[in-house]
Amino acid sequence: GFLVPKKENLKILGSIWTSSIFSHRAPNGMVQFRTMVGGDGDHESIKLSDDALLDAVQANLDAIVGINGKPTLTKIYRWSRGIPQFKIGHAKIMDKLEKELTQQGNLFITGNAYYGISLNDCIKQSYKVVEQI
Repeated sequence: GFLVPKKENLKILGSIWTSSIFSHRAPNGMVQFRTMVGGDGDHESIKLSDDALLDAVQANLDAIVGINGKPTLTKIYRWSRGIPQFKIGHAKIMDKLEKELTQQGNLFITGNAYYGISLNDCIKQSYKVVEQI
């Protein structure tokens, strides 16, 4: 897969070739892509029709990797709130929250909105919480 820098001014943020990672995701001779669109600050993509969104994705994939065929099957998932965005000052907010939680006793938080968005981040944080219980 690949990521697209903002300066490229494309609709897509990146694409993962899921059938290269999990071969059972696509029949022999076919591939599956998972392409992300939108991102922090893009308030327009979520408003596009499915057809307009698909057209934009197809045009971007053609421009980047030369995929100009029509897909056999498509599925569009829309997450209007998307992945958590850690803005400047997030670490200070988390420090303050941790101190307040410590004062409460036996109250813990974990998840991708606090200490990292990846699955690995969530697992790592879950282990820390378990050690505190």
